[in-house]
Amino acid sequence: MQNLALSKIGVRVINPELPITIDGASFANLILDQHLHSENLRLAVALLKALNPHDSSEELSALQGNLHGLSMAAAGVTGELLRVASAQGLIFELIESSPLH
Repeated sequence: MQNLALSKIGVRVINPELPITIDGASFANLILDQHLHSENLRLAVALLKALNPHDSSEELSALQGNLHGLSMAAAGVTGELLRVASAQGLIFELIESSPLH
């Protein structure tokens, strides 16, 4: 399935069997970036739904549908990254975030 997704954007991995090593902090940052991407897409879908509650705009409905699909795919990638991190022994803990200024 991953090769199919990559081929849709015109990228083909020549040597997918090559193992890749990445340090835990970099992998955690990758997961964070992917999570933020997923959340931004989810919020965009919610905003479009609020702006177009009765699907009165065909264009906004189409955009909402497309963003929803991207949101679901991004959330799936986040889940897979977390699964791989857990399988590799990377441990996460929830920390209280500081308020934004």
